[in-house]
Amino acid sequence: MRKALAWTILFASLVGLTGCAPPGIPPGASIHWSIKGGFTWTWTQELKHGCTSWMAKENWADVELLVEGECIETVEARAPKGRGVSYFTPSDYLIFRGYWPWSVDSYFDQVIADSENDLKVVRPCGHELSPEQLAALRIVGQEALDRAQTPREKRVLARVNERLANIGSGPLSISQEGCIDLPLEGRRPPPVDVWEVD
Repeated sequence: MRKALAWTILFASLVGLTGCAPPGIPPGASIHWSIKGGFTWTWTQELKHGCTSWMAKENWADVELLVEGECIETVEARAPKGRGVSYFTPSDYLIFRGYWPWSVDSYFDQVIADSENDLKVVRPCGHELSPEQLAALRIVGQEALDRAQTPREKRVLARVNERLANIGSGPLSISQEGCIDLPLEGRRPPPVDVWEVD
């Protein structure tokens, strides 16, 4: 009897908390809960020229903007099903996805380390986006910003659009996730976390 009562209280608590989404989560977002990960919210939005897929917690958000493909609402592995860009707020850089084959081995082929495995040289990612591909990403980024419902969504998408606007004709850098928009050389600016700022 006590076990059933404990499960009932736990379930009622979880149901009660679903109405208490943190700032930035739009109405209608799906809520997920696990013992290990706690609460996570997901939502997608279809746009005229693509779609967005969000996953967020109280202190971070991850958004994918796809120009082609399917946006999926999940907390599982966040491998996009199409071409586009991913942005994780604490990292503050864009990861270009689906434009060329990529694996972790691709990353290790592009870095040079010393005998103690400290990185010494990071080569360009070896791929470039065409002006048409960048234009398509910028269109989806603006559509997503125009449809954003919360101030935090708007700040995140404004940051994505700012980063897309600053991509020039120079080479992209790399990370283990793929080609990214951080500079190859010089000091990288400190990340700007636009999700937590309120």
